[in-house]
Amino acid sequence: MRANNVLGILYASSYEYTVQELSGSRTMGSIPFGGRYRVVDFVLSAMVNAGISHVLMPTKSNYRSLMDHIGNGKPWDLARKREGIFMLPPFSSTDSTGVYRNRVEALKGILGFIREAEKEHVLLVDGNLICNPDFGDMLAYHIETSADITIATLRGTPPRLNNTMLLESDSTGRVTGCLVTAGGNTAAELWAPHVLLMKKDLLVEYLESVADAKVVSFERDLVQERLGELNIRAWELPNFLAAIDSLPSYYKANLALLQSGGRRLLFPKERPVYTKVRDEAPSLYGLDASVKNCLIADGCVLNGAAESSLLFRGVRLGKGTVVRNSVIMQDTTIGDGAVLENVILDKRVTVAANTTLSGAANCPYYVPKGSAV
Repeated sequence: MRANNVLGILYASSYEYTVQELSGSRTMGSIPFGGRYRVVDFVLSAMVNAGISHVLMPTKSNYRSLMDHIGNGKPWDLARKREGIFMLPPFSSTDSTGVYRNRVEALKGILGFIREAEKEHVLLVDGNLICNPDFGDMLAYHIETSADITIATLRGTPPRLNNTMLLESDSTGRVTGCLVTAGGNTAAELWAPHVLLMKKDLLVEYLESVADAKVVSFERDLVQERLGELNIRAWELPNFLAAIDSLPSYYKANLALLQSGGRRLLFPKERPVYTKVRDEAPSLYGLDASVKNCLIADGCVLNGAAESSLLFRGVRLGKGTVVRNSVIMQDTTIGDGAVLENVILDKRVTVAANTTLSGAANCPYYVPKGSAV
């Protein structure tokens, strides 16, 4: 089902505190991922592939790189005279400094945009999710069950994220129980990665009723407390790879793309992933280059060895260099004879010749953007 009657709201700054190393100079949504993408690309592409043509993207801080990446939305076919994509910085008011403190404040700040959207439904999605679901299928289920709210759900251990919903549902898929926790190792049959589809009028009614956004919880007030009143449904989320809740989870999600199963989750043929195009020459492999089980983006120059790693655009490996189980971001240069294992190098890092950097599989060694080591 085409979701052209749905307003998309994508939180670009979700859970930035969990990856402060990566989000210090950028939003969660603009963190590089998978060789040539940003985290935001996957959910935004899924929205567009479902037919959503009106997307609001509330931001919080450090959103310059996100603005540069999204631009006018043309790569996602969202550069339109009507509707399209709107990046919304925090709005100040008489009772707000402009920087929202929770999900409800973020939504209240853009309430005027929500009211004006000529849509019947609203899809709210966090920006820390690496997934490419069929939102058209979710809408079809939402309409078929006459749901007030449909919540995407997963089975297994939830990530360590505040306001994670642990759900119970009956045989028809109706949600019968909801516990709001900080996630982690709490046992639960179903948990919700915060992908919610609801009637727009219900969301507007709720936001207008909130007197003080500082002391409310979207999950507790609109879901947990109204289970008996509203028809809330659970929809199992396919094509899910990760919810970023730490630097190790980001690292693990990247390396999952080196396995065919991980790639199939994110890149089904029927739902392509769009991103900002950067025209580069094809990667150049020197006579001494050795590459095994890697994702190599355009514009790289390789004169060393790389194994089970992701090399983003414009990476340069010197002679005798060895890179294993690592994530090397854009325009990074690694000198001759360097050895790197279980490492994340942010953009434009310079590694001197004969340097050794090593981390652990569950605790990768991270080098900040623009550093020289």
